[in-house]
Amino acid sequence: MENLNIEAFNPTKAELARLVETTKKLELPDPFDVEQLVKIGDARKDLKKTRVTIEKTGKAMRDDANKFAKAVIAKEHELIDIIEPEEIRLEKLEEFAAMAKTKREREALLPERKRRIEAIKDGRPLPTDEELLEYDGPMFEGYYNTRVYDRNQKQERELAAEREKLDAERREADRKRELAEAEERGRREAQERHERAEREAEERRQREETERAERAERDRLAQEARERAEREALEADEKYQAFLKEFGWTEETAGLYRIERTETHVALYKHVATLRLK
Repeated sequence: MENLNIEAFNPTKAELARLVETTKKLELPDPFDVEQLVKIGDARKDLKKTRVTIEKTGKAMRDDANKFAKAVIAKEHELIDIIEPEEIRLEKLEEFAAMAKTKREREALLPERKRRIEAIKDGRPLPTDEELLEYDGPMFEGYYNTRVYDRNQKQERELAAEREKLDAERREADRKRELAEAEERGRREAQERHERAEREAEERRQREETERAERAERDRLAQEARERAEREALEADEKYQAFLKEFGWTEETAGLYRIERTETHVALYKHVATLRLK
């Protein structure tokens, strides 16, 4: 077991190659050639015998190698168990020193780290000193960048909400202005309709008044014409003239009389006297 050597395999690769080269010459052109078939069988058996020998040798060597490996591992563990605890103790002391150095370096960075986080102004509380001391450089930068990103996102949302609010207020103001303008247009249009209706009514009233005046004038002229015709007819009537003369009516005394005519009668009234009281 102490003299393990891979070269102990027998036969050698060269011998195996020569053996295989010898068997490669065997062919079987006629499957019924018994003599040739016997040679092929003998050659195959020789190859098998050699292969089995190699396998047995390999197994024996593997067994020895396994025993040797187990012994080596056991010895390795025995020796390591002597020194490893002290190695671990010393490593822990080094780690303690490294952690103390790292903590001191991070403590020196605390004011600047706090200043940077305060400058973010995101409304969130500052981490404690103990929490900040847990961060190495990349971890702190990642934490810082995350808070900056969150603040920017919050500001974007607030700005978007403010813009939406302003847009809504502007839309509401536009709606109210349009409503007021529509109401004003409606009021003006109603006023214009009212004024137009009043003008039309006044024009209609004036037309009607003019028409009434014209009708009255026509009626008056017609009445005067009729009366003139009647008067002329009466004046030409001897009976009428005799009636006037009988009661003392003349051109000179006409102011003392009042004549009223109907279609069938003529009434003559005379002013007798006037008394002044005051």
